[in-house]
This record gives sequence, structure tokens and C-alpha cells, in this order.
Amino acid sequence: MNLFSQTDSLKKLLDYYPLHIGNYWEYSYSSKTKDPKDTIPKLRYKEIVGDTVISNNKYYLMVESNLISVIRRVQPICIRIDSVTGNVYQYDHREFKDYKVENLFTRIGEEIIPCINYVTDYEKELFNKKVIVKKRETICISSNDEYGWELAEGLGEIRRKHVDVFSYGWYENNDLIYAKINGVEYGTRTKVEESEQLPIHFNLFQNYPNPFNPITIIKYSLLERALVSLKIYDALGREISILVTEEKNPGYHQVEFKGDHLSSGIYYYSLRAGKNVQTKKLLLLK
Repeated sequence: MNLFSQTDSLKKLLDYYPLHIGNYWEYSYSSKTKDPKDTIPKLRYKEIVGDTVISNNKYYLMVESNLISVIRRVQPICIRIDSVTGNVYQYDHREFKDYKVENLFTRIGEEIIPCINYVTDYEKELFNKKVIVKKRETICISSNDEYGWELAEGLGEIRRKHVDVFSYGWYENNDLIYAKINGVEYGTRTKVEESEQLPIHFNLFQNYPNPFNPITIIKYSLLERALVSLKIYDALGREISILVTEEKNPGYHQVEFKGDHLSSGIYYYSLRAGKNVQTKKLLLLK
């Protein structure tokens, strides 16, 4: 699928926001709380894992991430770019609507989203090459928090920060240390594969593709070994399929669901692991 009706100007701007399946970023994460000794670097990442068309009939790319600012959101995160306005939207699965998180056409000094401006460009050396960086930053004097991020040509987001000005200098920073963009690697990858690491929270991910016909993938993560039940229900709450019913180890798991015997419509998939339960919708279109 082609997301953009691209012009030369648009193509150049999209270099600052490279959305392609398989692109992957790693960030060194550091934070500081009221305790000055509590500054612990951690590894954060984001990865474009697939694409989908949501019920609003718009095309999105799906991003999985453990960046601190998105960790409690529904995963994968769905992102799209409007090639006419330059707006970057993230889909809110709870309110069933888009909200703007970026604008690639904004000029220096203009507002991107409320209280966040495009403040300047500057040149920086990253991975042994010089790149142009676009800096976004909080400009509201009344704000209790200072947010900002930086986009680098050919690499995308290279830095994100958050400072609570009333919490004794509390802050969190995410700085790029590795990227794989369109198959080209920059830096040295640190993160181990999901099969070798434990997840940081129990989660039932949004199935992909969605809508689907007739096959989709359902992924989930477990913090500890548990008896797992994963079932499919129709819109009336009737059980129509049991995908998993067995003990599973902590980690990431996925299962394939085939809906070739079902009619088009909305269905629900529910995951139960110990005391944890999550349910999500999926859409079968034939």
C-alpha cells in the first residue's frame, strides 16, 4: 500500500519521520527523581511491526514501543501521516479518533500542537555523519512540564525529553543509540530479541492485520508463568473459538486466528492469565 502521494518536497520532509515496516530505534533512557542518586539509564525502543486499516477506513502503521511516554497506551500504537496537511496522527483506541502529535510542514516559530513549537534547526554529527535536526520544545510559560523532541534527517526521532519543573529537577531523557532505517543500520544494536527477554507488563496486543480476511495474528505478553485462556466471542458474547488453554511461561507469545468459517462482522478476543484479563475487538471483512 502507498501511504503518500509524494512530491519531492514531501519526500524530503518524510526523511524526518521514516515510517516503514521493519524500521527500528533504540534509545538510552535516563531519569532523575527527587532522590539525586536515582538516575538509572535504561534501554528503550520502538519498532514498526505492521500496517492496518482501522474502522475509520484509514491506513496506519503499527508501532510497538516501551518508551516511557507510551508504555501505558494500547499497543501497538497506530500512526498515520496526512500528506496534504503534513499532520502526523495517532489513533486513540479508547475514544476511537485521531489526535495530532506532529506536523512536518510547520515552520520555525510556529506551533505544532498546543504549547509545543518548532523552535530551531541545527546540525549534528550522528553515527559518523552530519545531519540536520529539527527541534520541538514547550513554549507555554504557565506549563508545569517541559516537553520536547528532536527529529533528524534520515533517522527520525533522535531525542525526547520531559522535565517536571516543580519536582526538584525531575526529568527523563531518551537519546538515540541505534537505528535500522529501510534496512540500513546505524550504530550497534543492544536490545535482545523478545524471545530472550521478559516483558515489562501484562498485555494483550491489538491483532494485526485488522480488519482481516481470513487470517490475523494475536500477540500477548506475560510477566509470569500462568494458566492462559485465549478465546474468541461474537458480538452477542457467545464463545466461538478457543485459541489457547494451557500453562505458558513468561515472555511474548502469539497465535494465529482463522476466520474463514465466520461471517463478516465485529468479534472479541479475551485473554485471561491468572487474575489478569484483557479483551479487545477485531473486525472480519470478507
